[in-house]
Amino acid sequence: MKPYKLLDEFKFLSSLGVSLVVLGHALIYLDGKQINDFALPGILLFLRNMIYGFHLPLFVFVAGYLFRHTNNNVEKIDSYNFLSKKAKRLLVPYVIISSIAFVPKALLANYAIRPIDLNFKDYAINLLFPFENTIIYFWYLPTLFLLFLLFVFIRNSYFATDRVWVAASITISCLLAYLYNPFSNNSLFNFSGAIDYAVYFCIGYFFCVYREKIDFINDNAKSVFVISLACLIVLTALKFNGIFFALKLFKFIFAVTGIIFSYSLAIICTSKKMNFLKFIEGYTYQIFILSWFFISFSRIICYQILGVGFYVAFPMMFFTGLLAPIFIAKLMKSYYPKYSYVIGG
Repeated sequence: MKPYKLLDEFKFLSSLGVSLVVLGHALIYLDGKQINDFALPGILLFLRNMIYGFHLPLFVFVAGYLFRHTNNNVEKIDSYNFLSKKAKRLLVPYVIISSIAFVPKALLANYAIRPIDLNFKDYAINLLFPFENTIIYFWYLPTLFLLFLLFVFIRNSYFATDRVWVAASITISCLLAYLYNPFSNNSLFNFSGAIDYAVYFCIGYFFCVYREKIDFINDNAKSVFVISLACLIVLTALKFNGIFFALKLFKFIFAVTGIIFSYSLAIICTSKKMNFLKFIEGYTYQIFILSWFFISFSRIICYQILGVGFYVAFPMMFFTGLLAPIFIAKLMKSYYPKYSYVIGG
């Protein structure tokens, strides 16, 4: 086996994950004021359904891996210091960016897919219930903070997590919590979402622990890529046709298959020096935070003001959502570095 290149694959995975998020949000067909999924060209609708099956579990998997990697040799994490930094990185942008987005979205409610009213009640709901947030996928930020809170406790309580029985017990517990989660999806601070996504964080964490022992993907990346892609196509067809969609175990299998597919692709691309997402590295979080503004602005201009078709609107939404946040992040870093934390810098 070739020596593992430190974090190259995971830089690629972060870039791939955020690209899939932007692509998935740009793949909409607006029919009047309603999203009409089935008006999308068939292959693109199929692609969108595939992306939505694993793109955010992939992000959480990477977060779990990096959490373990960056604290690998620490016997006990300084909980206050660590969580303070994560609060600044995750919760401060969550509050500030959500607040900035709230006013224009309320004022432009006639153009919004999920309209809101300009009042304190809607503003409070927007912050306290992440699935009701102005930027819908911002639910991920407080959810990830809760996962860090949970795994700091686990890491400090069970330092010897390289023991197989400890790893197996924690992973199985997280999987059972996901399968039998009794809480509503729209819970306060998305506590329910943290329970659902803990299993993917856990898999990423223990993949970091056992990575050198689990080398079959590295040694057989091309075969794993082909097989996992074939499985994703079959699973997407089942999901696309409504079969098993409600079963959480099916969703879990789908997500893990997507993670394996993404990791094998990362191995292939980084080993062959074909990292076509290199320009995104270092800006993935800023793209995640800011892309909504540019996707939404492009959607309003293209669909609802100019009335142009999908083949003009889609590339406009995708490329502005992907590239404009990089431009903003570079401007902030150059001219206002003191405030770059607002956008996760």
